[in-house]
Amino acid sequence: MMYGLRMAHLYKKTFKGRTYWYLREVHRVDGKVRPKWQKYLGAAETIFAKLQAAERAGKPERL
Repeated sequence: MMYGLRMAHLYKKTFKGRTYWYLREVHRVDGKVRPKWQKYLGAAETIFAKLQAAERAGKPERL
């Protein structure tokens, strides 16, 4: 069964005890899941600071 639905999801990676977030989309290659594309978002504090700055500026933030 093939699905045409494409959906990105949040992916968490931990390096040296710190957690970093990525937005990525995956697909299957030879039965194994492989990332199709991936965008680095940063640590949770960084993401939150960017969102607050966008709200203060009054412009919509695209997430």
